[in-house]
Amino acid sequence: LRVEGVSFPRHFLVAVHHRGERAIIDPFANQLLSPADCLAKLAPATPPLAHLEQLLQPCTAADICVRMVSNLLQIHLSQEQFDLALGCHARVALFAPQSPAQHLELARIYRKMGRNEAAIKALTPLLASSDSNFRQFIEGVIKSLRSEDSPKVH
Repeated sequence: LRVEGVSFPRHFLVAVHHRGERAIIDPFANQLLSPADCLAKLAPATPPLAHLEQLLQPCTAADICVRMVSNLLQIHLSQEQFDLALGCHARVALFAPQSPAQHLELARIYRKMGRNEAAIKALTPLLASSDSNFRQFIEGVIKSLRSEDSPKVH
């Protein structure tokens, strides 16, 4: 009997291998899932070209840790516990420190804290992107953050 985590979009599943067969289980609902059940769990935002087998690939222990801490980060943000969210972000960033997604997430946390200069500092490394559309997007976000910090004239 071999059990492995499956990092399915928006839902953690478990694959169980036994006697040459593979079963997918939803550990939170204690439910054995058919391929149709898995497809039904896909969020509308899932890319339409994604094949079910690609979505049911095993994940590493690091993937599971990142996912759990990312979930905690979102909970802390929703409860406006920003210092705890920053701590979670630091732990997730250990696994992908230079990821654009990590820079964007850190900027988002700082913005929610009202720390726009820190958010800009988190975004600044992304200005070196070779993707001009992405770079323009980041420039726009930084401009917006700066305008939020500017005194308003009435």
